[in-house]
Amino acid sequence: MRFTGLAVVAVAASMCVLTGGCAHPSAGNVTSDTLPGTVYTKYNVHYRTVGADTAEAHYTGWFAVCTEMLPPNTAVEVQASNRPGAAFALVVPNGPTIHYLLESRHMGMNAKEFLLQVTSAEPVALGRLSALDRQGVSQGVALKGMSKEGVLTALGYPSRHRTPSLENNTWYYWRNRFAFFAVEFGSDGMVVHSQQ
Repeated sequence: MRFTGLAVVAVAASMCVLTGGCAHPSAGNVTSDTLPGTVYTKYNVHYRTVGADTAEAHYTGWFAVCTEMLPPNTAVEVQASNRPGAAFALVVPNGPTIHYLLESRHMGMNAKEFLLQVTSAEPVALGRLSALDRQGVSQGVALKGMSKEGVLTALGYPSRHRTPSLENNTWYYWRNRFAFFAVEFGSDGMVVHSQQ
């Protein structure tokens, strides 16, 4: 996991106050009758701690606010969430319960579809990633020369309302509710520039 200093925590808290909180409406939670049980994370889950053993992750990453990271292939248990705007919760053994916030109208998928997007029934194969990709994944950043698969694993799936297709050569990720950054790929599918 990645932790930062008190200054970043203070900034993160301020951002949530300024943006009216970190919760947003979703198009229906994953309910107890649709829970898959234990699954594995497919990508890094960028999150922020909001209380004792409680955290929030945002479907766009919110990289200025979410300052901690759960790596891919972490075994988690999926539970229903009662937090406003959360589609479901990921319970980390000996770790936090991460409530995943989702705006379905912007992501273009409902809670169940999003859960299938960010988790897998079995661990995902990361061995096919290059050494540079694995470095970016471990740091949770997009580095120049990384592949699209590497960036996807490092940053998560970009929000579809700004990046409707992974075939696009510019992917947009959000720093917070109002600001975003771009990851630009060349014709070979490798990162040529990242504003992260």
